[in-house]
Amino acid sequence: MITQWNFRDHCLVCGGNELKIIRTEKNSLIENDILKPYLQKDSSLVSCKQCHMAFVQSIPNDDQFYASIYAGSNRDVSIDFKYSGKLAIFDQIKTSLLKYNTSGTLLDIGTGTGAFLNQMKTHFKTTGVELGSSAREYARSIGFEVFEAPVGKLPFPAESYDVVTIIDVLEHLPDPTAAMSEIHRVLKIGGLLYIKVPNYKMQVTKQNILNFLKLSKEGMMGDYIHINHFCPKSLSALANHRGFEILESGFSKSELWNLKWQEAPRPLFYRILRNILVQTTSVFLEIGSFIFRKDLGLNIYILIRKVNK
Repeated sequence: MITQWNFRDHCLVCGGNELKIIRTEKNSLIENDILKPYLQKDSSLVSCKQCHMAFVQSIPNDDQFYASIYAGSNRDVSIDFKYSGKLAIFDQIKTSLLKYNTSGTLLDIGTGTGAFLNQMKTHFKTTGVELGSSAREYARSIGFEVFEAPVGKLPFPAESYDVVTIIDVLEHLPDPTAAMSEIHRVLKIGGLLYIKVPNYKMQVTKQNILNFLKLSKEGMMGDYIHINHFCPKSLSALANHRGFEILESGFSKSELWNLKWQEAPRPLFYRILRNILVQTTSVFLEIGSFIFRKDLGLNIYILIRKVNK
């Protein structure tokens, strides 16, 4: 098998070509015959000196590779719906959106099993897009309208939606600017776009600490799962890429273990302690951000409005 690579020598957000290496790691977490030829290569995470956008410099250029990563699995995906760890995140998103719009049409990109659609269905006519077959079919089985489509080719007419949400998805896409252009196309004038992503600078710090303490062998890129890495500055730069104005931005809630999940792989006391640690860390980071005027949160969001065609 011949491995094909896409080498990125400039920033897709601002076009800058002054790049610096942040971290280099070997991808080795996934045991899969199709993926193995790609996972032996060291990967460099680089950042743009101009807008601070970070990205994996060499990524596989093979549709089969990504199809293998995002293919459906045999595990019980209903757990993701019934015991989602993102409920606090969803509540935060819902609160932000309802300040500006309380009805209309909503599209959730990368909707998974439809847990967020379930949160929003009392206010909006909801639609989802999901590439994972198992999650998509589960969402459909419980009554949600979910399409199979890449973000760059959404199967909807122009100006179809009042609200689009893309939660922990943009970091996975080979071309985030193309995704933004397509989202811009399907949003109505005045429509809202909510983006939530990890804050890579603090994620790098967290991962370096965990690796040093030998608490984790994982890397930042996760076998080319996370290929774009944002900070507040680069996320704002991406929002300004085409026809949006910024309404809100800040730190997002963290994902927590759902304590109602009795069959969880970790015991209840472990999940409680982990949740307390995550919540406490998040609070201290937000306080530190305010005091030191630094972007210390682990996750960030931006809420923007489409202002022109």
